[in-house]
Amino acid sequence: MSLDLANHLMTSFGLTIGIKGLCMDDQGYCCLQIDALDVHLQYDPAQDSLILFVRLGPLDEESLAEGCVWMMKSNLFWAGTNGATLALQPDSNQVFLQTRTSVRDMDTARFERWMSDFVGSADRWVANLAQINAGATVAAPQPGAMPGAGALFV
Repeated sequence: MSLDLANHLMTSFGLTIGIKGLCMDDQGYCCLQIDALDVHLQYDPAQDSLILFVRLGPLDEESLAEGCVWMMKSNLFWAGTNGATLALQPDSNQVFLQTRTSVRDMDTARFERWMSDFVGSADRWVANLAQINAGATVAAPQPGAMPGAGALFV
């Protein structure tokens, strides 16, 4: 597959959200502002995949330990991330939500669902980070949060 297929998916998605001619640049990159988030999309030719990521914001130094524990629990079998992964950038404590998918077998409907699910998770995590930074005690995701994953938790 190629950047051409990724651009076809972007162009179709653009029509859905009202942006005619939406495509990636020559390096396979595009940034969209959705729900006040900068959503970055990058094509990786080495793995024929699309990488989707968003910077959610900083995790305050005083909330770092509790926030990291909560994020790790949420990453476990993706129970609190809807299939994406949370990460912490060293030195700046910026929290990212990121995901990757193969371009192969990707169609327009699946691409739109992937984008929508990711943006919904990112919106929830912006709110979660605000709670963590405010010092709120937040419960970790429950084992049944991800359909079919309950048996994986012990």
